[in-house]
Amino acid sequence: MTSISATGNSITASKFPKNRMRFLGDDPWFPMGCVTILGGKKRSGKSTLALYECAKFSAMGKKVLIVQREDPVSLVVTRLDCMGADLDNIEIFCQRVQIDGECVDQVGFDAGDIKGIISRARFVHADLVYVDPLHALSTGRMNDQNSADCMDRLSTFAKQDGCCVLGVMHAHKRPRDIEYAISGSDQWVAKARSYLYLAQDPEDPTKAICDQGNASYSKKATPKSNSEWRRSWTTTTENCSR
Repeated sequence: MTSISATGNSITASKFPKNRMRFLGDDPWFPMGCVTILGGKKRSGKSTLALYECAKFSAMGKKVLIVQREDPVSLVVTRLDCMGADLDNIEIFCQRVQIDGECVDQVGFDAGDIKGIISRARFVHADLVYVDPLHALSTGRMNDQNSADCMDRLSTFAKQDGCCVLGVMHAHKRPRDIEYAISGSDQWVAKARSYLYLAQDPEDPTKAICDQGNASYSKKATPKSNSEWRRSWTTTTENCSR
């Protein structure tokens, strides 16, 4: 039988290799290999901001998979095109259903589609996977302890594949602070590496401010104003059919 004895010891931290965090497009909002949550109240512009980021990254040559269920594909594609997206780098997740014996692709997803979403993201080698709304992948009620189990699967996938997952979630009507603003249990935010919160600028109701409220890889969170992307959205869509 092997006999083991141990004594107290220490190792100099500088002898260990550092885990260098990588960011999609060098943007600290979007750490690669993990999940970022974008939260905000209804009609605050979350989906528009997320689409703008998808367009921006696609124009940089990044592969993007969009998973959403609120807008028809034609509208999503039109908005992306107006935002300067490279549409060849964007895939939109669809479900193939049979209607009157004919196969039709329809947008939409629920908790049972998480395996298919991950599989499709790997097939297209996605650098960014945008899920809206993220809570559509939850099982049970939002406040249940296991409601955010999907975050574990998404985090594992993102880490294994080195991609970024961006999930949009709604906020409470009267959040007491930014950490608990997301509807449902705070475990959603706890399982995300980066948490962004979008809210109206109190000094200018025509603008909104998106703040990185929590980033476990950074000591400092830097707020960004969405005035630039909103101004760009207004000027580039004047001649686009909506």
